[in-house]
Amino acid sequence: MATPERSSINQTPVKYDPVPFATTATADSLQQHESIMSAFARHRESFRRRAADTPESPPSRTWGLFLAFLGVICVSPDSMLLRSMHAVGASTTAVVSAKYFGVALLLTLVAAVYPAKVKRAFVSLPHLLAAVCCNILLSLGFTLVLLLDDPARSLLLIALSPFWSALLGLILLGDPLPVRTRWALVFSFIAIGIVLAPRVINVSPASSDEILGSMWLDATALGTGLALGITYTVYRHAGLHAPGADLLLATLPSALLIGIVCLYMPCDAADVTVATLACTPLAVWRSRSFLCLALGDAVLIVIDVYAIAYAPKHVSGSECALIGLLENILAPLWVFLRFGDVPSAWTVAGGALLLATLVGHEVAAREPVRVSQPGARGYRTVNNL
Repeated sequence: MATPERSSINQTPVKYDPVPFATTATADSLQQHESIMSAFARHRESFRRRAADTPESPPSRTWGLFLAFLGVICVSPDSMLLRSMHAVGASTTAVVSAKYFGVALLLTLVAAVYPAKVKRAFVSLPHLLAAVCCNILLSLGFTLVLLLDDPARSLLLIALSPFWSALLGLILLGDPLPVRTRWALVFSFIAIGIVLAPRVINVSPASSDEILGSMWLDATALGTGLALGITYTVYRHAGLHAPGADLLLATLPSALLIGIVCLYMPCDAADVTVATLACTPLAVWRSRSFLCLALGDAVLIVIDVYAIAYAPKHVSGSECALIGLLENILAPLWVFLRFGDVPSAWTVAGGALLLATLVGHEVAAREPVRVSQPGARGYRTVNNL
């Protein structure tokens, strides 16, 4: 029997060559790996930029107003807390020292948790130095006038800060001054005059030392208001011309400096037989009530520092200062609730006018601005209103 012939397919053995397959697979794997690593690198860079907050968010008026109001609400109990520490038995220098040592401690914790803020603080060295100097003047002036003078009158003298903020913003930053803000400034000055009217028309005799001391206190309050206006201008200038700078920690060196200076100020009235620190017995420093009051005041001050540092990036300095006038209403209220000091009718009337001024200013800001047609009589643009 003849054997059938095998097909050509069976006659030629199939050889498996893994080299071309391996080469193709390796090339595809490398290409896929490179694409994955490239995508990962892009995501990592995007995350790093978001974490560092490199791209600045656009200004938000709502956020700026929220920060300004938050700062005012938090700083309003300051005078009440300072007087409470004074009532415990602490001297003026001890109160100032404990308060700002607490602020320095909290800001140090912020720097430790967010080290990127330390690096961004030195992005613009001129702004940082100006902010440090302003914070030194502002912190000392605010504390002294609240402890040594009538809180309501001192705060209303400091309330001239919107005028300084508006003037400096107009000259240095070119911030427009709308009609509503101009009227708000006028009515705020009228409110200050209402509160100070009893002192102006008071003809009761006073000694030369009392008159001189009162003049120095008023000058300190006015200078504090000017320092506050300059502070708003510095922070807003940094937000416009150095957006990468973060001046939140600018209060840290000023707080340390004030705390150390007040801690070692000489005290002639101190009892040499009792161990004292800043003219205050050590037992007062160790008391729980004094430490809790100092720490609570420091927390509120740090929140206000945060608001002052970031609110001017979103709204003008004059608007921030106008919102700050609410402290003139809230601070005497806290003092009344704690110590029973009833504000005078002049103070209540001036505070009511300030509140109405702020409400009217914000209502006017929410309404659309009427602009006449070009060429018509009295034509004005939005920018020069």
